[in-house]
Amino acid sequence: MQLGVQHDAPSHSATGYVQNYDQPAFTTYDTFAGVMKDAWTVTLYCENVTDKRADLYTQSTESVLAITPNRPRTTGLRLNYTFGGK
Repeated sequence: MQLGVQHDAPSHSATGYVQNYDQPAFTTYDTFAGVMKDAWTVTLYCENVTDKRADLYTQSTESVLAITPNRPRTTGLRLNYTFGGK
């Protein structure tokens, strides 16, 4: 099992001479758990466990505000097979 934490400090997006946007700090958490048997690996994962919504980058051009968000909570199952051995 693995746990991951990513923290981004507050930052600023500067777009031109007039518009400056504050990017608040945020923290996301990820978790992974898996098992291996012979050539097979099965992994269950959840990224952004708390479903924290954050603005990664903000800009405006010609009166259009564009915000790049982080990925929402993502869960899944990975199944791997290693050919030719261990």
